[in-house]
Amino acid sequence: MAWKFNPFTGSLDYYESDTDTGEVNTASNLTSGAGTEADAFKAKVGVDLQFRTLKQGTGITLTENANDITITSPAIPPVQSFTSTMKYYSRVNDSDLEWLIVNNDTNFKLGGTDIAIDSTRTATISSSKQTIIRSVWFLAPFDMTVTNISGIIMDDDVSNHADKYYIGIWVMAGFGSSGDTPSAEEGVKTFTLKYITQDYYTPAALNAANNAFGFYDSSPSLSLSAGDAVWAGHLQNRFNGNDDMTLTMTICATKA
Repeated sequence: MAWKFNPFTGSLDYYESDTDTGEVNTASNLTSGAGTEADAFKAKVGVDLQFRTLKQGTGITLTENANDITITSPAIPPVQSFTSTMKYYSRVNDSDLEWLIVNNDTNFKLGGTDIAIDSTRTATISSSKQTIIRSVWFLAPFDMTVTNISGIIMDDDVSNHADKYYIGIWVMAGFGSSGDTPSAEEGVKTFTLKYITQDYYTPAALNAANNAFGFYDSSPSLSLSAGDAVWAGHLQNRFNGNDDMTLTMTICATKA
């Protein structure tokens, strides 16, 4: 309780202390019901309606204007993607169990039976070994992360031997030069095995001529750098007579 001067009577009047906690109205948050909104209104304290303040996040700018708040963020550049498909077919392939690099109707005997990632082989670029370049798949135009690899292979002699076979991707790093002027490449070069499938084979009891094999890998562990020359490879079947073989592969990637 307290005393307050009354100007109309010139006396002090007794009154109860003010316990007013504000009007009974309040504020509320409207939602769409999707469960993804954040509430702007926090609480009412006395006669004060309290609202949460907007805060700048990473890459976000808030500008307070006279009557509004502008929210801006930098433009997100479009994702640059890359897709390439190769196809190889030949009636005559090498007769040893070894790696061939292949494309179109050409193959080159890279040799070896390495199946460990980052295994290397060497070969010489020269006029007598033009099938190295004839069988190239593509030259990477930019640094890229490979997102998908798929392939189909068929060979008429898979079941004639108990060996297990693999499909792989071989890379020669730093081929050519940046810009619009091609640079010469010759001499001994190193090929690196950067991707390999699990092994596959056909039991001898089955007729291999009827068997095609396919795969699609949506989580390959493979990155390429600008200037990488890329070849599709097959750890070749030993064959009897003419060895009909076809291999088709597709690679998808995004710019790193």
